[in-house]
Amino acid sequence: EYFDEVDMDELIDPEQIKRQNVDEVIKCFYDENQTIINNAISFISSYVYMGNESAYEGLINYYMGLGPAESLEDGYLRIKIVEILSSKESEKKTIDAYVNELYRTPSNNTTRKLYTKILERLSRCPEEMVREPLLELLNKKKYSYKIKNRIIDVANIIETGRWW
Repeated sequence: EYFDEVDMDELIDPEQIKRQNVDEVIKCFYDENQTIINNAISFISSYVYMGNESAYEGLINYYMGLGPAESLEDGYLRIKIVEILSSKESEKKTIDAYVNELYRTPSNNTTRKLYTKILERLSRCPEEMVREPLLELLNKKKYSYKIKNRIIDVANIIETGRWW
């Protein structure tokens, strides 16, 4: 009954969401309580998807400032962030954030799903934006044979236009 009386366009104004101040939510990213951090990231996702630039910038800045993933919980949080950022893969900052994650986080059993998610997302990014960062990454960091080949495979997919 409530929805019969309310104009949904007035209730959810995309232009208002794009301009909404999300600074208080972004502050929650830095809380010590993991539940608060998870809730803040879930909340901010709608704003990022709707084109709120300050929500995107706040999430990118938080993500870039993280240390290496060390636990499964760290990995799951980062996968969630990568999924949100996937709506902004034409942005250089998003690609830089993905590559930065591969650089700072060691590849191991704990981070395998995170690596898989990032490599999958990179394989869908614009070729001209991904090629150089991936080549630089391979020059800066030593990987196991298997991971190195997965990164090279992503570069080949980009080069040939095939999808993973």
